[in-house]
Amino acid sequence: NSLKASRNNFEGVTWAELPSGLKNFDVSKNVISGGLNLDQLPEGLHHLLAKSNKFSGPLLLKHLPPLLETLDVSANELSGTPDLLSLHEAIRFVFLQNNHFTGTPDLSRLPTNLRRIVLRGNKWKRELPSGMEDPPAGGQQKAAQRS
Repeated sequence: NSLKASRNNFEGVTWAELPSGLKNFDVSKNVISGGLNLDQLPEGLHHLLAKSNKFSGPLLLKHLPPLLETLDVSANELSGTPDLLSLHEAIRFVFLQNNHFTGTPDLSRLPTNLRRIVLRGNKWKRELPSGMEDPPAGGQQKAAQRS
């Protein structure tokens, strides 16, 4: 099941009332503000597209649904330092660009299925975390795209 609600003027989402069988949810390009309540998403959700809104506050990745493959929260007002180590193995694409994230992202143990993570356009403490100059073998070399 898919719900495409992008390009409207929605100001909010009642997360707990989303259909339990929802697999794809697109609320991009609205004016939704407040926290992004990942803990209230349907367990079977595979793709969450919530870019270009006004979501603010921390991004608590430990609350992602276990089957989520795509998370796009780019171009919001999210802040803090997301705990990338809490990403689960099903995740393949993560778009965090153009927010207000700070600190240093820990890219040391990204999920093996992760194909792309985009971090640019934030307020990170430094360009790359220490140890990433010679990233470990495997998919993580491609995962840490920052241009």
